[in-house]
Amino acid sequence: CKPESFDTLIFARYRLGVNDRQPTFHAMTRRIVLLVYPGFQVLDAAGPLAAFEAANAFVPDSYLLELIARDGGLVASSGGTRLAATAFSNRAGDDTLIVTGGDGVFAAAECALTVGFVSNSGAALRRIASVCSGAYLLATAGLLHGRRATTHWRRSQDFARRFPDVQVDADRIFTRDGKV
Repeated sequence: CKPESFDTLIFARYRLGVNDRQPTFHAMTRRIVLLVYPGFQVLDAAGPLAAFEAANAFVPDSYLLELIARDGGLVASSGGTRLAATAFSNRAGDDTLIVTGGDGVFAAAECALTVGFVSNSGAALRRIASVCSGAYLLATAGLLHGRRATTHWRRSQDFARRFPDVQVDADRIFTRDGKV
């Protein structure tokens, strides 16, 4: 339970600055979707979910969070934990796609529907990202061609060999290149 004064301070701060150039709370809401697939790393989903959840504590409803998968339903992680996801077909209104990593990324990168979805998302969304080995799926979808990228340090050499058109920064925690 947050103290009432905390909410009052947040809302008062934004009310004082509202004009035609500042968005309303509703306009600021962004839909963040995380792509999971059989064999995803649960930490690669839980970490981003927790980060955006924490951001929502400061400015409520800034981010709407959803897990998505090719067929939806319960999706098993590499450790066996199953998370509920929505099917990724016919999506509208998403702002950001985050592709999770994990050992299942190689099978996901062989699925034409999944690769096509990621490729189309790269063209349609404001931003797209991956966590660790999720970069394999972005690269397979052509979204990293000619860009700087990183992946899990243990897979950096293999990634660079498989995707020579990607400039791999093996010693980075993250990279940003345009909207990717």
